[in-house]
Amino acid sequence: MSDEKKYKDIIDGIIDAEKPKPGLVAIDVFFGIILGFGLLIPIYMLAGFVIADLWLWFVVPLGLAAISKAHAVGLMILLFFLTNFGKEGYHKDKDVKSLTGRVLALNLSLALGALLVWGVGALIVTYIGI
Repeated sequence: MSDEKKYKDIIDGIIDAEKPKPGLVAIDVFFGIILGFGLLIPIYMLAGFVIADLWLWFVVPLGLAAISKAHAVGLMILLFFLTNFGKEGYHKDKDVKSLTGRVLALNLSLALGALLVWGVGALIVTYIGI
């Protein structure tokens, strides 16, 4: 009987450990929303600078007019809506369980992706000389 009680205690402990506390979930949602909106403007501004520079480097030599940073941000948002960016992956990620973590991962991936693309474009313009 003592073995069965030990197993029951272990299983009850595991079940209780997996239940999140309601207060922590509310705090996570609150900080996730605040962090998401707080990082939204700087990340989109960075992406606008990158898109405007890439347009200037690669599209203007083909004969089209240059675009402003605001137009670049608008094009980026339009493309995100048209391609359903973020539809798969981030919200189904099993490794990042908290909303705050998912918001940070999404914003970090957008920022690093924009900087990587900008850096590759700068290397191409600098060393190949389009």
